[in-house]
Amino acid sequence: MKVAVTLLSALSICLPGLAQSNQILGTKFSPVVRAQYKTPWCYAMASRTLLDQVICEANQSCASGKAPDVAIAGVISAQIDQHKREETFHKSTEVQAWFSGGDQQLTLQEISQQGQITTGECTHEKDLFNFHQDQSLNPGFDLSIQLEIVFRGFQQSLAQLSGVEAKLDRFENARQWLTNLARSTGSKSALFLLPSLSVAKNFDEFIRLTLLPTQCRSKTITLPRFRVFSFSESDPVKIEARIDEALQKQRLVSLSICAAQLSKAIGEECGGHAVVVSQSRLNCSGKKCEKEYRFLDSSFFPNSQKNPDGSYWLPKATVIQATQAHAIYIKKTFQKIQDNFSLSLESSQSEYKKSILAFESLVINMKSENQKIIDQYRTQMDEVRKKTKETFSKLTPQQLADVLQKNPSMAAYYDDVAFEKLVDSFTKPMVEKMEIMRIEQEDRLKATKEQMNQIFNKVKTNFANSSHNIIWLE
Repeated sequence: MKVAVTLLSALSICLPGLAQSNQILGTKFSPVVRAQYKTPWCYAMASRTLLDQVICEANQSCASGKAPDVAIAGVISAQIDQHKREETFHKSTEVQAWFSGGDQQLTLQEISQQGQITTGECTHEKDLFNFHQDQSLNPGFDLSIQLEIVFRGFQQSLAQLSGVEAKLDRFENARQWLTNLARSTGSKSALFLLPSLSVAKNFDEFIRLTLLPTQCRSKTITLPRFRVFSFSESDPVKIEARIDEALQKQRLVSLSICAAQLSKAIGEECGGHAVVVSQSRLNCSGKKCEKEYRFLDSSFFPNSQKNPDGSYWLPKATVIQATQAHAIYIKKTFQKIQDNFSLSLESSQSEYKKSILAFESLVINMKSENQKIIDQYRTQMDEVRKKTKETFSKLTPQQLADVLQKNPSMAAYYDDVAFEKLVDSFTKPMVEKMEIMRIEQEDRLKATKEQMNQIFNKVKTNFANSSHNIIWLE
């Protein structure tokens, strides 16, 4: 039958007797699709779905459609931990890391090493989604901006307090401010922010405590041991083969795709997105069959044929094309970064070379000026030495020895070798200082080049991991 299925996939024609039938390949575990709404957490949602499978299989306690309580914040937190440890934390602030797309492969590897994941029961995941969907509070802003508006508004209210209100503790001030917000808007969806708003000293801390409260970090699910299988494929044949390999093993498989291939409303060249595929089938009608994949898509792109669990079927061609488009997009994006880096490095080296040439010119001028000073010094000293020698010539050897013993520096006025030493003591420090400055300048050029290469190698590593567009767990 596997041979028949493969042949049907290639020819898209049903064998006699198979018309009107669906040949299902993949896992029976298919959790209800959970929405990410307008958050950028598709990679975290997809990662959570993959984790659902390994947890359920290990515990043998999950009914069809029921998923473990894995916190989205726990998945994102693992990525931040990984970046901090590997020093690839390239986000300017931790807030951006909480609300940016993630590297699914490294995140899952980090979770595997940690061996546990935060449970959702302690976090405010549902409250966050309700808050974000609240039309009375959110006129279409991203979740991070919506939260920042609340935080900044409370900070401004604190600055304006006086009298009795100013003497209230921070918790009571936060409670009153959120209560007033609820009265003015008619919505109570922001009240869950009270614990984090009342203690956070800055916006970064407010976000961290809102998404993953301190008391939640100890409430975890112990994970079974699992391996992350990840691949970077851009060839359509290999993409299909990898997906089918996972489905034959009855594994959920996560794909990185260009969402623009699924919805024209994306408005971007690609719109990087992570989805999960649970099954494939041959959808036959008459004598013609078409291979389809079952999508678990947290963005809920419009589809008139959704299944009760929120999943939907897409033609193989669409899935492969969207996956290939993402691989090509990542490659093009990295090439642009590489080209810009090369230009930046070349420009930087050029500027430093100009600086070195200018410095060398300065050194030459300094040497010339120093030589003039030395020549003037010699001319002035020659007259002094001539008169000193005439005076010393009238002394007996013993008298001369007594004078030089009492005033050793006078030897420079009498002896030629001593005079050259005196000149050296005057010029050598200047020459040595100029040489040190030249070496330091060259070291700066070398250090800058090495630093830029290190930055680029980190970016290269990040993009290499991002290019892993097919992932499953075993």
